[in-house]
Amino acid sequence: MWMRDRRDGPGIHADASGTEGPDAGSLRVSSGRRCEHHNDRVSTAKNEKNGVHTLGKASDILTYGERAMLLFEKARQIGFSGIGLSQRGPHQDRFVHLDTKPRKALWSY
Repeated sequence: MWMRDRRDGPGIHADASGTEGPDAGSLRVSSGRRCEHHNDRVSTAKNEKNGVHTLGKASDILTYGERAMLLFEKARQIGFSGIGLSQRGPHQDRFVHLDTKPRKALWSY
């Protein structure tokens, strides 16, 4: 799966090939590249203009439980540098944030 704004050049590539079993299948992206206006309304990184979502270098994947843990492990293996976990509240609202910012970071919401 490629995630990018075609106007901005290369983006994030996530390869799900080789995934088997009951957790295989498509991923639901709830947020990818954002315009600045939308990002100002929804971002938790309020102090960061031109954040990773507005640069097309981040995505939020709707998932929870064991599948979220599998995504976390796979994201670390393939080189995502920022991983945020939001696993509280209703299951349908839980997500994993992935980005390629030039630093290593792990956090929870």
